[in-house]
Amino acid sequence: MVLAAATPPQSEGNSGATLFAFIISLDVAPIVMQTVQWHVNGTGGPSTSPANASDFLGGVLPAGTVSFAAGETTKNIVVNVAGDAAVEPNEGFQVTLANPSPGLVLGAASATATILNDDQLAGIVTLVSTGANGQGNGAAFLSSFRRMAARSLSIAKSATWLPATPTGSVTSSSKT
Repeated sequence: MVLAAATPPQSEGNSGATLFAFIISLDVAPIVMQTVQWHVNGTGGPSTSPANASDFLGGVLPAGTVSFAAGETTKNIVVNVAGDAAVEPNEGFQVTLANPSPGLVLGAASATATILNDDQLAGIVTLVSTGANGQGNGAAFLSSFRRMAARSLSIAKSATWLPATPTGSVTSSSKT
């Protein structure tokens, strides 16, 4: 019995389920019904973090039993990955076969899959006045960049500022 991933790395989507398929193959068709259990666990690697229960539909690590009827040599396992809008690293998971019926022998008993992150970071730039710039008629500014998860990014097309005059009064300026 051999297990192989049938789905290449793919994005999880933003909602609902994304299906990852695995194929179990037998080299000899059974003459009576045979079963094998399977379960999912998170696996990490150089470019992935381990998936956890919240990454799967229903919020639990999937598991089940596959039954081969007499004469069948292939079966599919479908793992439902839950879509979300969370920015996270790519995640890995592994399907492992266990406890085969007495007539079955495990060969390649595990296969891995990668959930690709499809969510993006957006940023907000904040300008903060640090006071007069030493010329008596302006201000120096510091800027900071704050990262946040977002589905879309809007960019301001104009800005308004209120510089102080040398006498301390405030005037309004606008730039588009």
